Amino acid sequence: MDFLDNRLDVSTATLRSRAIIPNKDLSVLPGQFGRVRIIGSSPYEALLVPDTAIATDQSRKIVFVVKDDNTVEARAVVLGPLDDGLHVIHEGLKAEDHVIVDGLQRARVGAKVTPKMAQAPAAGKAPAVPADKALAGDKPAAGAKP
Repeated sequence: MDFLDNRLDVSTATLRSRAIIPNKDLSVLPGQFGRVRIIGSSPYEALLVPDTAIATDQSRKIVFVVKDDNTVEARAVVLGPLDDGLHVIHEGLKAEDHVIVDGLQRARVGAKVTPKMAQAPAAGKAPAVPADKALAGDKPAAGAKP
């Protein structure tokens, strides 16, 4: 977007804008109009979990969490948007939870595990977590190797 008008047309709920887009195949000709929907929100704090740490159980999304006694527990979560390989978690986790991010296929509910710490990825970088490591939100967390 290289231009946004400062007036909103309340009768049509539109805002004039201009964007520069690649058009190598000339599918958009000069003078044509298009309808674009830009979805946004105000900034908010969120827990981020690597997409690889999220499993599907029938119709719900779950993550495996290591409890204080080093046993595995499955938690249902409500997902938000995906950004750079990290999913926003709206519900189901707390900041202090330790999420298993690698070795999900070996994690079993109730199994004893040996947690290993992993570092959160730097901002703007997709997670590069070695095998048998874990990560929760934007802090180090515990992983599991059953």
